[in-house]
Amino acid sequence: MRTTRDSGGVHTNSNIHNKAMFHLLTSVDTAGKPVLKVEEWALLIYLALVRLLREPEFEDMHQALRDVTSTYLSGNAPLRTAAQTAIDEAYQKVDIA
Repeated sequence: MRTTRDSGGVHTNSNIHNKAMFHLLTSVDTAGKPVLKVEEWALLIYLALVRLLREPEFEDMHQALRDVTSTYLSGNAPLRTAAQTAIDEAYQKVDIA
């Protein structure tokens, strides 16, 4: 949401990413097991955040997270696919594709 209030909506709009991150942290595979540990998601989220430019769009975080996940899990294709699916689903659930 674009607005002149709340310094351009920084607090209002941050909740969208908070919800996407919640979906990541609670994502499970088809067997009901966590896709990644919370600590792994936290590392990937941090690595994605530090790659962002000064005024990123919502989609930029989604793509940065996919990129760092691809690199981080490059040696494990099944886990990389599961994690990237979880990322895509988390962002789809908050209407960011």
